[in-house]
Amino acid sequence: MSNRYYVRYNTKSVDTYDKWRLISKNNEMLVRDVYVDGIKLTYGVWSEREEKIKYHIKFDGDMKLFGDIAMITTNKKEPKERNALKRHILKTISYRILGTITTFSVSYVLTGSVKIASTLGVTELLIKPIVYFLHERVWYKFVKFKK
Repeated sequence: MSNRYYVRYNTKSVDTYDKWRLISKNNEMLVRDVYVDGIKLTYGVWSEREEKIKYHIKFDGDMKLFGDIAMITTNKKEPKERNALKRHILKTISYRILGTITTFSVSYVLTGSVKIASTLGVTELLIKPIVYFLHERVWYKFVKFKK
């Protein structure tokens, strides 16, 4: 089960081992470092007492402690990942339209038959989008090239 966490800089810290305040469900612990894998929200809150904006980090996720280091994995994927899936679906559709037009055209030129060209075009239209989409996702997840 995940929790909501808030991270604040410990302004009263006198040592490097307690420079971050990690707050969850009204519990607070001091840690040296906080590593967050995923989405986090940074926001500022006006402090009347100190007359300045204090910045905080907020996220939902799971935490593991390794000594005085907190490792947090958030529940949400980065926007880049969500947008990539939509992009791959749209790219699959546009590529398929282009591919089907090409298949129909080449088949018609080679056979002279609209019926054969249409049959080949529809057949590949049904099969190839699935193959292309799977291929695109495998490349995205497992083949790492610098962009």
